[in-house]
Formats: sequence, C-alpha cells, structure tokens
Amino acid sequence: MQTLFQQIYTRFFPDPPVIPWIGGTKLSKATWAFMQEKGIPTLDQLNNMAFILDLLRPGDVFVDVAANTGAYSILASGVRSAYSYAIESDSTAFEHLQTNIQLNHLEKLITPINITSAASSDERQVVATQHAQVGQTLDTTTATLRSLDKLIRRMPDVIRIDAHALEMGMLQSGLQFLMSPYLKVILLEQQRQAIGNVPQNFQQKLLDLQFGAYTYEPEQKKLNPINPAETSATVIYCRDPEWVQLRVSIADKVKAFPHRLKQLTNPS
Repeated sequence: MQTLFQQIYTRFFPDPPVIPWIGGTKLSKATWAFMQEKGIPTLDQLNNMAFILDLLRPGDVFVDVAANTGAYSILASGVRSAYSYAIESDSTAFEHLQTNIQLNHLEKLITPINITSAASSDERQVVATQHAQVGQTLDTTTATLRSLDKLIRRMPDVIRIDAHALEMGMLQSGLQFLMSPYLKVILLEQQRQAIGNVPQNFQQKLLDLQFGAYTYEPEQKKLNPINPAETSATVIYCRDPEWVQLRVSIADKVKAFPHRLKQLTNPS
C-alpha cells in the first residue's frame, strides 16, 4: 500500500522538493522516505500528534525527547507557535530535523539538541545547536548534560518522550521539571518492544506527583483514564486533567490532517 502511494504520488508530482505535512507545514522529501523506512508515523503516533495540536497554544514550551525528524516539533511550533526543544541522538534523523526546521522557517521557535555520546549513566555529551539571526551562520556549541533539567532553559508545559532506556534516564533525572506545577502533561510514547524501559517505580513516581494516566480520542477530543501498566500504547500523564480536557475541547481545528496518511498506517 505504501509503495503504491509513493508510485502514484511520484507520477503526478514528479520529484517534489518537499512533502506537504499537517496544518500547512512541510517535510523534506528525504525525510518522508526516512520516516516510511522506519514505519512511522503509526496510527498511535498520529493520535498523539492530534493531541499535541489540540493542547498547545502560542507561548507554551514543548520538550520533544527522541524527536527523530522533528514531526512533532514542527507541528508544535509551525502550527501552534509553541517554543520547542527537539532532542535527538541519531545523527541521520538529526540532519532531517535541522532541514525541516529550516524548510518551515522555525529557527526562532525550535532549538535542536543532538545527544552525541554517553559519558556515564548520568552525564552525556550533547551538541546544542543554537540558531543565530536569520542569514547568519548556525552556532554549534558542546555542552555536558547531567539531566534534562540541566539542558532546557525554559520550564516546559508539555514533554513528549519516547520510552527507550536513554531517554527515560534523562526524564527520571529531571526531578525539577517533574515537580514543577507548570508541567501539565508528559506524553510517554511506547511501543511493545519498549515496555520494559518504563520502570514501574517511575510510573508510580508520576502518580505520586499527582499525574493521572490517560489515553486520548482525537475525534471526540476526550481523555480516558487508564491503568498505565495494562497498555502497550501511549500513556498521557496529566497533572490537571480537568484543565487539559477543557483546553483540548476548545482547540481550533487544524486543516489538512491527512486522512490518507491514516490509511497508510492502517490499511485494513
């Protein structure tokens, strides 16, 4: 099904430099090929993207851990005008991330951060790419990351994190963020093969900090409470679920959320 779509798209739109994304944003053609090779986005991830679009507003701070090619950050900043920190360890994915930031002219709204190596369990070398003024050369600096809250300069409203061991370690050490009342949502995205990377004591820590566990239905714009230990899909931890529910329920609709893309991720 994916191959057929690519053939049809290429025939009617030969060699496009960019692929239209959601809400008027765009991704590079190379990014789209890279995403399809990795089998993303899944239907679960599309639902997560819908949640992020319904939740965020201009001025919010969004931290995207394991940002990959930047699909979430591009939506957060390009559609909702939130400020994003996009953190990625894979060098190829990070190159796509930087390209997509420039394609969408989001240099002032997205800070890309490349984790390049692990010095120890609590200390990692990262390359934080800070964008200079438009037309100037990008300034790349190296920093030492001991935890997520030592790297991010702004207190986040929303954190999205891929549940792999490296990223989970970063979040567990970021106690300042977890305890902050400004942090309303942690979107913990897990696949079946990554379930073991979400320690039960970490899940309990979030519950002790007054986070409730939910899933999201985009069509109804509704949060549903769940037991996080019984799901292999995304868990949305909300500290103030009534506030989150109100905010998503009154969100503006985003045009061109690609139904065809949903069909690609769920052909049946």
